[in-house]
Amino acid sequence: MKGRRAWLALGAAAALLVAWGIRTALPPDARADDARTGPPIAAESAGGSAARTAPDEAGAAPPMAGHAIGLPPQSTAPDVVVALLHDRAEAGDVHAACRVWIALLGCRVAAEYTRALATRESFVPPDVPDEYLEQQDRSELATLAYHEACMAIPPAIHARADDYLTRAARAGVTEAMLHYVDGRHLHRQKTYDWLNHPGLDAWRRDAPAMLQRLLESGTPEAVFLYLVTSDGPDFGLLAGIIPNDPERALAYRLLLRRLSGRRDDPPGVSNSPPDRLVRARALAASMHARHFGDRVYSPDEITTRLASGLVPWPDTAATRTPCQDEPVPLPSR
Repeated sequence: MKGRRAWLALGAAAALLVAWGIRTALPPDARADDARTGPPIAAESAGGSAARTAPDEAGAAPPMAGHAIGLPPQSTAPDVVVALLHDRAEAGDVHAACRVWIALLGCRVAAEYTRALATRESFVPPDVPDEYLEQQDRSELATLAYHEACMAIPPAIHARADDYLTRAARAGVTEAMLHYVDGRHLHRQKTYDWLNHPGLDAWRRDAPAMLQRLLESGTPEAVFLYLVTSDGPDFGLLAGIIPNDPERALAYRLLLRRLSGRRDDPPGVSNSPPDRLVRARALAASMHARHFGDRVYSPDEITTRLASGLVPWPDTAATRTPCQDEPVPLPSR
């Protein structure tokens, strides 16, 4: 299919950040669960008011009517998600607001992919198995269909996406917090458009404390975000506000290893200065006990959590349901 080069390039870029951390922190046989099935919910027409509701500037959690009941799975078309949950989100249901955000974020990613597909030439790399290319063809068609469904959502609702995310994140919905902390809502179509985003100052103020709260509540994705922002060159907006700390970065790497049930060091760790390695091992053990209760995940489980929670690709075949976690208690601002 004509867009294979665009697909392969975009797919590699979308997975780069998560894949790097997984490969360096987890056992080599860790694999994500690809067995994803399940029918989408039947389409309904979008309805309800798109009136703007400003985020709670005091940071207090809005009412959580319905909590996480009745959220549609990831396989549900975005226009159907909006039809089912828009009124609940507007009424203050922060889980519904989070789920609507996930759908609208998928719309942004699908739109970027569609634009890239229209401007890039077809190219099939050598020695790529036919099964892989067939899978890419199916995924390409599914993403284009997702984009088409997004076009049925009123522009006023697309414009509210960041408000839904902010409200859910400030209320402590784990997945919304991860997306908010990552700063992906600040980006639009241009490289430096985040500089003019009206929520930039609030994000710079809130994101560090929110990420720390995610870590303290035992969220593995927070460990990974700390790992990739605490050392080396800045990667993404979050790295610009998290101080570089090679010792803590090493501890986060060791902590991810411990969370997957491994106590041996990842490759390359033995090259660290001995005193730094001793302190990092102690810090990793302490965080594992204090924040996670020494919990151990299967390699598949933690890899899937990282991929599903941090890579915003619209997965139209997944049965996972986003935004179901109970809210993380947040201190008032």
